[in-house]
Amino acid sequence: MSYTISVNPSGEISGDNRSWLPADTGKFSTFNSVTFDASVTSIGESAFYYFTNLISVTIGNSVTSIGEEAFNYCEKLTSVTIENSVTSIGNG
Repeated sequence: MSYTISVNPSGEISGDNRSWLPADTGKFSTFNSVTFDASVTSIGESAFYYFTNLISVTIGNSVTSIGEEAFNYCEKLTSVTIENSVTSIGNG
């Protein structure tokens, strides 16, 4: 499944509160590809922690930071595209 992630109002997505997940996704491990629309400005700590089927991520110009362990345990992740707007990337 491929999804475009958006938040309203614009801001951060995080692992603490996954209310940003589309309602029809069921378990978060079904994602295999994600992109972010202009409403996402930050990918917070552990946002995609244990998204075990995630293969591809495209991070657009609106995102300026990626938090600690944002993609930790994404064991199948092989493709990440990050625009030059990202100025801070956490560990993990």
